[in-house]
Amino acid sequence: MKASQRFNWIMSVTITAFAMTSGSSTKMRADIIVNGSFEAPAIQNSAWAFVAPVGWIWTPGSDATPNLDNGGTNGFTVANAFYIPAEDGLQYLGIGQLNSGSLAQVITIPVAGNYTLSWLDNIGLETPQGTYSPYSVSVANNASLTSISGTFNAATLGGTNWHRETFSLPNLAVGQYTLTFTPEAPPGGFESKIDDVSISGPFAPPTIAMSTNGQFLLSWIAADGSVYQVQYETNLT
Repeated sequence: MKASQRFNWIMSVTITAFAMTSGSSTKMRADIIVNGSFEAPAIQNSAWAFVAPVGWIWTPGSDATPNLDNGGTNGFTVANAFYIPAEDGLQYLGIGQLNSGSLAQVITIPVAGNYTLSWLDNIGLETPQGTYSPYSVSVANNASLTSISGTFNAATLGGTNWHRETFSLPNLAVGQYTLTFTPEAPPGGFESKIDDVSISGPFAPPTIAMSTNGQFLLSWIAADGSVYQVQYETNLT
């Protein structure tokens, strides 16, 4: 490859990288969360399975596993319960009631800053219909053991529609954190269901190092904390 061709290629990569990562309005893609839509493992349509979703850790209480639901296109009915369709993808997760257990994932914050945790909740349609399905959410710093937590109600919209929840995570330092969902609905009540868990936050700007001998190095950090580099050297004289 000629030097001029290599130069054109590297400039294209540089422009693409800047388009994705530079600018104050650019937000991180929700790649920090693994399997946030609970699409793995895949189960058949209009069915459920007692299994922990890929990338998540279930700490059992009275339930050995959470309830992974696939509502299909239009949902399905079993006895007096209507299993609603997922809002994102095909599947969502029922985390149970008080003392059922807890759902957690270890996440990596690659860049210090303010983040927002976002997800959907619901209880589905049951008879009689419930209006109270509390659960707690916490994000704990694995190094300092400090945490941020809040309590939410999956029955906010009464099971008819999915409800978007957001939780501010200010001033997070770089490092590993544990995100945990813990059901708190009274026994015999309505289990909390969640879907489309994601985290948004700042991107680190790319860095460029240049030398006098025709070399330069472009570096940037991906949402999962991985560092990527593109190096170019020209022999043009």
